[in-house]
Amino acid sequence: MNPGLSPEEAARREAAGRVNRLRTRYTKPVSAILRENLCTVFNLVNFVLAAAVLAAGSYKNALFLGIVISNLAIGIVQELRAKAAAERLELEAVSPVTVLRGGRETRIPPERIVEGDVCRIGAGERVPADGVVLEGSCEADTSALTGESLPAPLGEGDAVSGGFIVTAGTVLVRMDAVGEDCRMARIAASARTHKPARSEIMRTLNRVVTVLAAAILPIGALLLWRQLALSPWNGAVVSVTAALINMIPEGLMLLTSSVLAVSVIRLSKKRVLVRELASIESLARVDMLCLDKTGTLTEGDMELFCLEPLGDGTEASAAAALSGLTAVLADASPTFEAVRRAFPPDASARAVRVQPFSSDRKYAGADFGGEWSLLGAPERVMPSLPDAVRARIAALDPSLRVLLLARADGMPGETDAIRPEALVVLRDRVRASAAETMAYFSAQGVALRVISGDSPATVSAVAARAGVPGAEAAVDATTLTSARDIDEAVRRYVCFGRVTPQQKRELVEAMQRQGHTVAMTGDGVNDVPALRAADCGVAMASGTDAARAVAKLVLLDSDFSALPGVVAEGRRSVNNLQRSASLFIIKTIYASLLAVLFAVVPWAYPFVPIQATLVSVTTIGIPSFLLALEPNHERIRGHFLANILRDALPGALSVVASVVLWELVCRRIGLSAGQITTVCVGILGAAGLGMVRRACTPFSPFRAAVFAAMSAGFLTGYLAFSEFFELVPLFSRSPLFLAAFALTIALFEALAWAFRRLGPRKNR
Repeated sequence: MNPGLSPEEAARREAAGRVNRLRTRYTKPVSAILRENLCTVFNLVNFVLAAAVLAAGSYKNALFLGIVISNLAIGIVQELRAKAAAERLELEAVSPVTVLRGGRETRIPPERIVEGDVCRIGAGERVPADGVVLEGSCEADTSALTGESLPAPLGEGDAVSGGFIVTAGTVLVRMDAVGEDCRMARIAASARTHKPARSEIMRTLNRVVTVLAAAILPIGALLLWRQLALSPWNGAVVSVTAALINMIPEGLMLLTSSVLAVSVIRLSKKRVLVRELASIESLARVDMLCLDKTGTLTEGDMELFCLEPLGDGTEASAAAALSGLTAVLADASPTFEAVRRAFPPDASARAVRVQPFSSDRKYAGADFGGEWSLLGAPERVMPSLPDAVRARIAALDPSLRVLLLARADGMPGETDAIRPEALVVLRDRVRASAAETMAYFSAQGVALRVISGDSPATVSAVAARAGVPGAEAAVDATTLTSARDIDEAVRRYVCFGRVTPQQKRELVEAMQRQGHTVAMTGDGVNDVPALRAADCGVAMASGTDAARAVAKLVLLDSDFSALPGVVAEGRRSVNNLQRSASLFIIKTIYASLLAVLFAVVPWAYPFVPIQATLVSVTTIGIPSFLLALEPNHERIRGHFLANILRDALPGALSVVASVVLWELVCRRIGLSAGQITTVCVGILGAAGLGMVRRACTPFSPFRAAVFAAMSAGFLTGYLAFSEFFELVPLFSRSPLFLAAFALTIALFEALAWAFRRLGPRKNR
């Protein structure tokens, strides 16, 4: 037996860095999480405005900073939770490896393996790095790298790769390439570059904030110059800050983070790990779902397809022989486990002699007192296989795995008296929930594609059994030699076989070029490039750490049937956010227009931040959050910005028109600055409540209660807490106030009707 490295040599190689450890962790470092959440234009603008208000000595008008801090905290906490959960998964997936050092066997973590170590790897164990077989033979599951579901035979001199799983036999392997040098690490290298989830909502909001941030400086400077001429410096600063704060939809940022965070909590109860908040939206918008066959559609093992008697054999006699074999053989390979499930062990079976399975022989057998039962590869059990049996095997679907059960007077090679008893036909076991899941996505208008390293026939057969529409349209990816071939194949075919890791990524990118939003599921290192290229990558917790690291969603129970729940949760979030966002954007639009207006006209800006807080809380913040948590599983239609602008513009324009009109009226009749402000705040409330009413339409008991509570809340703050909100009593001018309120609502409804006529309404 090879003694392996000496402990001293192993220590020297470990000190020299020739060790099976990756230099870069797959998960994002804490510093990057903090930097990405802290260093944003949104935070910069808000903190500068808060500092200005505090410098002016108006502390209560800096309360808007609470929204900014809450938004920041939610984003950081969620990413840190996802990072911790992902690292726990990595640790749980690591099993110690048996290594020979100085002739003694030692169990050590895979990351302590050094270049040149000799490892003993048995059934059920994962190869930790690349190397070569020195002794023994085995069968290995190579699907994590190749996608091929059938086990590969390995013997002395054969190369092995990290990620292979030995399913039968035991081998000694010398590790020749470890850490960054092994094949698995090279394929997974793309996982170490973080790729944010694509989010139309966040992209839209960030663009809005960026544009507004660029506009704030000139508008703010001009408005401040104008206000300094009309009021003391501290009053001017507070007024300008109110104008600029209202221009930025900071509450919408908080609402988006909060609603997605609630979705994360809900999904965690369904055993789904969300790596980034935005990935929920990405999956909700998907219209093309790419599935890896092994481990996604299938459970990674096999099941009995049929038992075909041969010659004089009967189904009953074959079943009895197989129950005897499962009783006396200790084989734990996936193939034999499928036979054992179909033919439970016969407790009364007694064997005189047992010949266990080996990857060299490719069969196993047992002597039950003068007669052997043999089971294995047909050509190995019977080297002179009868033509009739060959014909029956050839007629079977190539995706099936065929074993031959035979009776004999002795082992092959010892006797020619071998009689075929039956064909034991096995197939990949499709997940019980696969058909229901496929039907759900098909009904939702999501196109399905199955991509695998297996043969096209196998992929097509499994996809058909799983209920994938059009599964018969299959292609061998080795025939796709150009980008044009791949583009055409994406349009024509549903199943793709013999696909390399690079081709998986190219297929996903071709779908994206054709305008699709693509999700990709997978569990192996060979899936990593495609998982990263997809708009939303979904990995199984039972898969490799590289696949889990690059995916945006991880199914902790490795159960694909959890995905419809994720899509439904995403649709609820996005549809409700889209409806609620118009409540925020109305404020951004009218605040921007009013800021420009009051920077030009010689009027004092009529609002301070605390008044905007009253309007925002009762007509935007609370109702938007409550409405955003309602059930809503409709398909997402249209573009986020176009949809919310169609809703928000009527309210914003009615506010601007009403404020200008009543400024002129109030100045004409000689109202004080405080009375003008009070009327203008009422106008904001009227338009805001009009938007809440539209968002609650059609009314349900819950929505009616939301509208009634927000109306009561605004009026209570407006009338009962006028001093805190820096408003003045208008009892003597109540007809004027009611007229302003009524005119604003009438103008809002007229504009809303006009905008509805301009184009089709989005579904609620």
